[in-house]
Order: sequence, then structure tokens, then C-alpha cells
Amino acid sequence: MVRIFSLMVTLIAMSSAPALASDLYERVREASGSPTSSAGIHLTGDAFFVGEECDFELQLSGTGLYRREFRGPISLLTVDDGSPAWERDWSNTVRTLAMADLEKPRFFTWLTSGYWLREPTAFDVVEGEAPNTLELTLRGGIEGGTLWIDPQTLLPARLVQIEDEQETITTFAKYERLGELLVPMHVETTNPVGELTWVKVSNAGPLDASEFGEPWSRPTSTPARFEPGLDLVTQVAPTGHLLVQVRVNGHEPGWFIFDTGAGGHCISSTVPYIDELQKHGQQTVGGVGGSVTAPYRVGSELQIGPVTMDEPWFIELDLAFLEGPMNARIDGIVGFDLLSRCVADIDLPNGVVELFDPQTYELSGAKWEKLVLASRHPSVRAQLEGGRSGQFKIDTGAAGSTVTFHAPYVESSGLLLFRDTDSSTSGGVAGTVETRSGEISSFELGGHRFEDVFAEFALEHKGAFANKYTAGNIGGQLLKPFRLVLNYPRETLAFVPRGPQ
Repeated sequence: MVRIFSLMVTLIAMSSAPALASDLYERVREASGSPTSSAGIHLTGDAFFVGEECDFELQLSGTGLYRREFRGPISLLTVDDGSPAWERDWSNTVRTLAMADLEKPRFFTWLTSGYWLREPTAFDVVEGEAPNTLELTLRGGIEGGTLWIDPQTLLPARLVQIEDEQETITTFAKYERLGELLVPMHVETTNPVGELTWVKVSNAGPLDASEFGEPWSRPTSTPARFEPGLDLVTQVAPTGHLLVQVRVNGHEPGWFIFDTGAGGHCISSTVPYIDELQKHGQQTVGGVGGSVTAPYRVGSELQIGPVTMDEPWFIELDLAFLEGPMNARIDGIVGFDLLSRCVADIDLPNGVVELFDPQTYELSGAKWEKLVLASRHPSVRAQLEGGRSGQFKIDTGAAGSTVTFHAPYVESSGLLLFRDTDSSTSGGVAGTVETRSGEISSFELGGHRFEDVFAEFALEHKGAFANKYTAGNIGGQLLKPFRLVLNYPRETLAFVPRGPQ
């Protein structure tokens, strides 16, 4: 896992002069109180998060370290306080934050709290094309947006960010003075599919400096129970997808897709026991074709082979459309929430998965490599023709695919220049996207060099293939030479050579 120390990032960001819009930015700083001190703030109030009302708390130090928590039926704790940033989500899953998962909450917290106005700023700021706008980017990063300034008050009025070729809009209202700063007490965000998040601060005050004397202790493991000797029943669908038998709430086992590209568990709305699973909130689910909203369901127990999870969380989706191509009723999908609790040894060509307790597992036949969780998906560094390289997601759910390059990487690397390609499409949750298909001369993964690789090149800036932080998705066809061993709890993976077949 890429380990980024938040305090170090803050100091590095302040060590070189940022790009600034000299006039408008300075007038916004002056209207906001021209903050210069290193005092921290402590905010509490109410929130609406993932479709549920909850409590909200933010502790922000004068150097930008923070702890932010939504506490309610769906809870989320984000800690970025000088040790590698991490979060604990509603399913009690703990993970280190990297790439978008690190930058998005950091950018949003620094902006909404007014921290970005402290000098020297940790943002790159330039004047926008439209009147009264500033273009903001997290210094040294990717996350950013267009900030619209109220011409009367010279305070931030709304932030516009483009996702899936659509606008996510955040508005700021009810400013109150907190020390040197004017801070918005009401912040509201609406994403492209209409999901609403708001925070209403009811109590605001200074932060006790001792709160950030030492980093918070991160939980060392995500709970699960292991019963060695229980085999995992699997089969390979006609589509090449790996199916596993999963028992939910003690019911007869059903077929679930085993998918490293799934950021959590899914349950089909067609399972006969759907109504006994508690319903909570509304979550945005990203897929190849874009995003949709879907409710959460919570069970009492999930059992898969030797692993048992208590209170599993599922996104409810209608998966009936998969029955025909997979020649089986698909009850759900298992992904990140399972993998974060165990070691998974995956042999895709033979349709075999073995699950182990990470406390006792010992690897043989290969060396561990660094694993980076990119939006709850495993990713690894890989190389390709022309001396290029990038961070690629590993997606066992894309069983028939080799590699699909994300649209931003296609453009920035010039992958379509002077290359013979054909028109094609790629589909998944929320629809399809336009792609081009062709060959790349080489691709290197796990010490193995592939020659003349068929690849897809995403063209549209929407859905999963519009990811700005990763270069592409690696599918099942490039995993055939290996047994893939994933150890999320230790943030490592291994490509174990399978030898001649």
C-alpha cells in the first residue's frame, strides 16, 4: 500500500510556491478573515449521509490533520492525522486510503473548513474562465473543482466538480465566524444521480491542540471467523466468471460471483429472503456505464467456505439479467468486504478459490508485492510498450478481458496515435461505454511479459473507465499464467507462476 504521511504531505505542499490567482483569491482571503494562525477547529452537528440522518463531527488541526466521522445507521470514520490515512466504514471494514480515497476527503475537508485559505495554501489556485470563479486543485494531486464566489460577500458559494461527464454540486451557506475564519455552517452536495449529502453544524469551537499529539490507533484487523477444513464450492460460468457458493442468514447456499472488481457485496433483489435483510440508506454504485443508486441490505451472517462474517452489508441490485449468460441463478456478488478479512488464493483457469486466515497464512512459490487499494479494488504497477507504466486495477469479474485502458490514460499517453483499432463497446452496471479495440505490442505483469496483447481503449469520460487515478483494468485473461494471492489485511499480493499448462 502506498503509505502517505499526512503531516509530511502538508509540509511538502507548503514548501514550494503554489500557483495563485493574485486578485480574486486575495479578496476571498480578506473577506474570510485572512487566516494566519495555526489554531484548529472542532465542529459537530447533524448530517444526511448515504440516505440516512446521522451525527457529524470534524476535528481539524491547524496543520490540516483531521478526523471526520458520520455516526448513525450508516457510519464512516476517516482519520488523516499524521500516520497513513485510514477509514472504518459501516461494515466495520478498515482500510488504508490512497489515490482518490485519500484525496477526495482531504480536498473536501480542507475546502469546507476554510483551511485552504491559510497561507501558504495547500491548493493550487488559478482564476477561472467564468467571472468570480477559482479553479482549485489539491497541491501535488488530482482532486479539484471550480469554486464560484459570491460577488457580494466574496465568500465561496458553490463548488462544481465534473464526474461521469456530469456536475456534482456543493453549496455553502450560513457562514459564522470561528476565530479568524468565516466557516459555512451548512454544506450540501448533490451528485450526478441525485444522491444528497448535507452537514448542518450546530456547535463550533476551537480544537484542543493536545487532540493531535499522537495519531489515533488504527484497528489492526477486520473481524471474521475461520473454520479450517471447510472447502469453498466453486464453478466457472460459461462467461468465464468464477462463481462461489455463499450462505446468507442460514439459507441454502446460492451462487455468487467472486469479483475483485466489486467494492462491496451485492445481493440480488430476486432472492426469496430479501425482505428479511434490513434496508438502509441509498448508495451510489459505479459501473462501466456510469452510476446508479441502490439501497443497502444488512444480514445477520454470511458464510463462504471457511469464513463467516457477522452483519454483512450488501448493495441490492437486480441481477436476474445474468441468469441466461451464466446458466445459473445469481444471488449476489462477493468482493471487497470478504477479501479485506482473509487471504484469497485464486486459480482462475481451474475455477478454484481458497480462503485462509491472514494470521496464519504462509506464502510459498513467489514473493509478496505492494498492493494498493484503489477505491476498494486491488491495484498493482504494470508496464507496457513504449516505456509506459501505470497503476492497474485487477478485476477477476472481467473474466474474458485482457486489459482495458481508462479514458484519461488513453488521452494522456497517446495510446490511440498511429494505432489500428476497431470500434467497440464495453458494458456493465449502468450501461455501456464506447471503446476502441486493438493490439499493444507488450504488457508486463508479475514478472511475466505478454506479447501482442489485445486491448480495449475507453473513449468516454464516464463510469469506471473514466478513473483519473488508475491507468486501466486487468482482466482474467492476463491472470492465466498465475495463481493470484491477495492479502488485503497485509496490503500485499503475489503472482504465483502456474508453470506450463
